[in-house]
Amino acid sequence: MIESIGIFVAYQIASYAISKGLDKLFTNRDTFERRLAKVIDQSIDEYHNTFPIPDEDGKFAFYKSQHFVEELLKLRFFDDTAYKVDENTIIKQVSKNKNIIPPTLEQLSDFLEIFEKYRKADDELKSLEIEENYKEQIFKNTEKLDHIIELLKQYGGIAGSLPKELTARIPKVSLDRIIGRDTDLQNLHDRLFNNRQVVLVNGLGGIGKTAVAQVYTAKYWDKYHHIAWITQTSGDIMSDIITTEGLLDVLNISRESKEPKDLFINIVTAFKKFENAPNLLIIDNADNSLSQLYDYLPAQPLWHILVTSREKIQKFDLKKLDFLSKDDAVSLFLTHYTHGNIPEDKIKELIKTVDYHTLTIEILAKTAQLQRTDINTLKTAIEDDLKANVYIDHKGDKIERVTSYLSSIFSLSDLNDNEIWLMKQFVCLPSEFLNYQLLKELINPEAHQKEDIFSETLGELITKGWILNNRETDSYKMHAIISKVFIKQQYIDLIDVEPLIHTVSEKLSIDQTKDNPIDKFYWIPFGEKLSSVFPEVEENIISVLHNDLGLVLKVRGDYSGAKELLEKAMH
Repeated sequence: MIESIGIFVAYQIASYAISKGLDKLFTNRDTFERRLAKVIDQSIDEYHNTFPIPDEDGKFAFYKSQHFVEELLKLRFFDDTAYKVDENTIIKQVSKNKNIIPPTLEQLSDFLEIFEKYRKADDELKSLEIEENYKEQIFKNTEKLDHIIELLKQYGGIAGSLPKELTARIPKVSLDRIIGRDTDLQNLHDRLFNNRQVVLVNGLGGIGKTAVAQVYTAKYWDKYHHIAWITQTSGDIMSDIITTEGLLDVLNISRESKEPKDLFINIVTAFKKFENAPNLLIIDNADNSLSQLYDYLPAQPLWHILVTSREKIQKFDLKKLDFLSKDDAVSLFLTHYTHGNIPEDKIKELIKTVDYHTLTIEILAKTAQLQRTDINTLKTAIEDDLKANVYIDHKGDKIERVTSYLSSIFSLSDLNDNEIWLMKQFVCLPSEFLNYQLLKELINPEAHQKEDIFSETLGELITKGWILNNRETDSYKMHAIISKVFIKQQYIDLIDVEPLIHTVSEKLSIDQTKDNPIDKFYWIPFGEKLSSVFPEVEENIISVLHNDLGLVLKVRGDYSGAKELLEKAMH
């Protein structure tokens, strides 16, 4: 089956009938829904197999739209004589939605003909249908035609024709990729499904907040109608929302002649018009600026909102993510260390040294696995660095010692020149998952004469734990903590990342004859990250970057940030 939408549509049809006072006619609603769902799925399968319409450029066929199928079948199922829908109007409205491949008149007719064949062949379903004398009274053609056309007009197309994935990247991972968080996942589910407005997963960097959100998304994927994943990469969460790849396009929101706040309002307004609940919005790596948008956010029960942050954000329901238990930490270590020649009590001593910190344990295990480093050597190196008090402050009420742990491990990890080169590129990129093709475009390994080793080197860094990857989306990132560790260990020269700087500058550059400046907002975090790596450099290549970034910040309304960068560029 192409898309299991039968149960959903059958439920909606039954709910519609009941809302019209027909509940007394359903002697067994569950049976009715089950039989109708089977007919719908059979119809979709046969239509797709007989008249397949392949997806193209992110668009999907009309028969994969839940609401489109639902509205057509309400008309057809409840009142044959009333089926006089203006099919040309439907096709015209569908064509406005960039995500739908609209049907022809012949395709609409063929789909309904197949549905009628299965419906009439199902004796049990026929016995459950609404009696004939209720049809004309309850399901009037004019009422239903108005209803379907109104649905079609929403969002410039079919309300409900939106794909499940509202954003281009939703980095979900399977449950077997995480250890020791079963209770946390269940607790998140219970909170969100008990109408908590926004649940905030809070904890130290590298403890597993994003991973928990990814696994939650995968585990409860089928519980939600639509899902959006937004990562905060700059100090302006509103900008990050409106520049999230795919979101404006999916919602069919025009960027023309609109201020950033207007676009944000259009997005949340569209979210609040969704007809089916629940939907899921994940905001990853948020900071306190998100609290200013609290009253704008879509509310329960229509939307569940899951936020991850190192900060405790006011108004949000706080879910503290603690360190792993001792047993779970051992299990995590043994997941990545398979030689089996370290006694468990020695493993416990080692992981206690790093406070059972998730990311550190994973890298520690991978280092021990690859380097065959003696456990006492690892433990001694970490303890020596801790005595030197090489700490960084956590944005809260704790001292985070993770940088010290990872600095010790980094010194023992024996990275080669190609791995060091690629790590330098990642340090200069935002700490978010980027797909493989975008990475290659930005880093431009060909300009470094490293195109042949790019993929292999990336794989080696993943194996060693220094680069994180999401296999489902073929995307990669360096954790912000690892970035800090690397900068402490390695000097980065402009020439090391010159092609990357050129590419980001080009992405930020505004051509007034053809560019919409709002499209450039997505690249602000890339420019800001590069600027932060080279804060005092006055070379031409950085001046161009500052100029391009400053002009985009000015459009966004960040006048103080723009002024600082443009003055640097002028100087």
